[in-house]
Amino acid sequence: DERFYLHTGVDLLSVGRAAAGNLLRGHVVSGASTLSMQLIRMLEPRPRTLWSKAQEAFWASSLEAHLNKNEILEDYLQFVPFGRNVEGIEAASLWYFGHRPSHLSPNEIATLLAVPQDPNDRHPGKSKYLLLQARNAIAERLYTEMNWNLEEILAQPVPNQIQPIPREAPHAARWMQSTSSALRINSTLDAGIQRRIEKSLVHIRENRARAGIYNTAIVVVDRSTAEIRALVGGFDFWDDAHSGQIPAFDVPRSPGSALKPFLYAQAIDEGKILPDTL
Repeated sequence: DERFYLHTGVDLLSVGRAAAGNLLRGHVVSGASTLSMQLIRMLEPRPRTLWSKAQEAFWASSLEAHLNKNEILEDYLQFVPFGRNVEGIEAASLWYFGHRPSHLSPNEIATLLAVPQDPNDRHPGKSKYLLLQARNAIAERLYTEMNWNLEEILAQPVPNQIQPIPREAPHAARWMQSTSSALRINSTLDAGIQRRIEKSLVHIRENRARAGIYNTAIVVVDRSTAEIRALVGGFDFWDDAHSGQIPAFDVPRSPGSALKPFLYAQAIDEGKILPDTL
């Protein structure tokens, strides 16, 4: 959709070009759908007929009258197909490369741009050759129009399989999901601190199990801002035998144990006990 920022939902030049080309060839060789029309088709799938095209054109024009171009593009990127059941740039970035779109490299951007044109045949695991050829063509265009480093992109491989979706901070994620209906939840968790805390529990868990302790809770708070940096609700989220999926940091308990470290520290400060006093 080269004239996305110029048309009002329907690109009449593209319609004329596609009609002439299809008539000359005697069959459909190209379409004239704009991104706005494609967004309408993704939201309300219809049979591939001329009547459906006319409906998509009408609703695309209506969409353009209510949303600006950047809003339409943002919505398009949330629903665009990337093969299999992967939809949207956010999911595709995680499935293809294991990280969020904000960290995409030029090669990864070129790869993702190539897939939606033919998502059934270009997704990882289907045809690495077709995906590589399409990626290279996109890379050459990015080099021409944006002066990106072509050699650097072409030297990188394309993914040949789907990556496992990251499942970090499961207790915190499930807890936040249960307390909010928002599609996106902003938190103050620090990924580095969260991973460090979870990693430390791996070494502690076995020793605690010998003492019959199978649950834990850790809350890390930045005392200068009162923001929560890490939330751990148990040793193992998948430990069904010991109710591992319960977020222990959200379970009410006696305040006595919570006060003991402060009372202990105060007693040391006042000289009433020593650090090794039982």
